Amino acid sequence: MGISNWYNGFKSEDPQNHKSAKKLAYFVTKYKRRHGWTHRDAIRLAHVHPKTTNIRLIIEYIFGKNIIVNTTPNQASISEFLDAARKAKRCNNVGEIRSLIANYHLSREHIPTRFLNDISVWEVLLRTMPFSAILRNLGKITSLGMMDPNINTSSGLWITIILQRLSQLNSDELKCPNKDSPLDNSYCFATLRKRTWTYEEIGVDTKHTERKCTERGI
Repeated sequence: MGISNWYNGFKSEDPQNHKSAKKLAYFVTKYKRRHGWTHRDAIRLAHVHPKTTNIRLIIEYIFGKNIIVNTTPNQASISEFLDAARKAKRCNNVGEIRSLIANYHLSREHIPTRFLNDISVWEVLLRTMPFSAILRNLGKITSLGMMDPNINTSSGLWITIILQRLSQLNSDELKCPNKDSPLDNSYCFATLRKRTWTYEEIGVDTKHTERKCTERGI
């Protein structure tokens, strides 16, 4: 019952609502498998019966089907997003994958592994990536040389952008991974420290940050 309620809970017609069908489309394409279970497995075992046409459209997509509906603007938007996620998985062209990311706000999980060593792809991903996700991927983008002026001529721009995002740490949108509390400075600076940036480079009060990191064991 709980699983069925989860899928059917995304019934808002407002695409900006966190419980909209558009958000469900985003989740099922971003997180296709967890702990060995797929959405197909969950839907079959829980006998999920979609309560809205929008949700039915998404479930049909999960099972690899295309359905014909009297398309509303919202359904058209959902179908377009699902099609973009499908195209991304089959894409073999850097220019096309960059366009799909930019136009549909696809996340790293939507992108085939073969593109994740390309700095130009990361440059598009980072534009809409939540700051907590940037921190999780900082090791990857640093290893690619994205922040190295000898490798990437736009390195200064991206360092500036990341530091600007860092200044937004009081925003309610920035959450620690697996926590309810706001993402705080010590968490961020500890992550940055591991990625070879010095405190002086990122403009940090060294003594205060060292003390906070020590207190938190990081």
